[in-house]
Amino acid sequence: MTEHLSYDTDYLRWLDDQMQHLRAGSLDQIDREHLLEELKAMSRSERRQLRNRLLVLVMHLLKLRYQPHRRLRCRRQGQHPAQLRRRQARPATLRLRRRPGQTGQISARQPHPHPPARRRARRSAG
Repeated sequence: MTEHLSYDTDYLRWLDDQMQHLRAGSLDQIDREHLLEELKAMSRSERRQLRNRLLVLVMHLLKLRYQPHRRLRCRRQGQHPAQLRRRQARPATLRLRRRPGQTGQISARQPHPHPPARRRARRSAG
């Protein structure tokens, strides 16, 4: 019961306790219900972030391909489009390097980001 109170009142302490129990192999001490809930929430969040980053990337690629006049405007503002693409893609690339298991999720589980990206690109083009 103390783990449940700790989870509800002091999340970081609860998290540290759960890690200690796992390291020690004290599986009977783990708060399974809340731990599963947290893992499920983390999984949803990671998938949502990955999908959103892919959506933005495809949207930018569509704009670069179909709106060359916008590319010139970026250059006038001192921002080279290739630099922008690299800078924006970097967090997603780093995330995939840290979690290589997610690369299979891109093609296998995620819906293709092209249609939503196309809609966003159209809206932002005006």
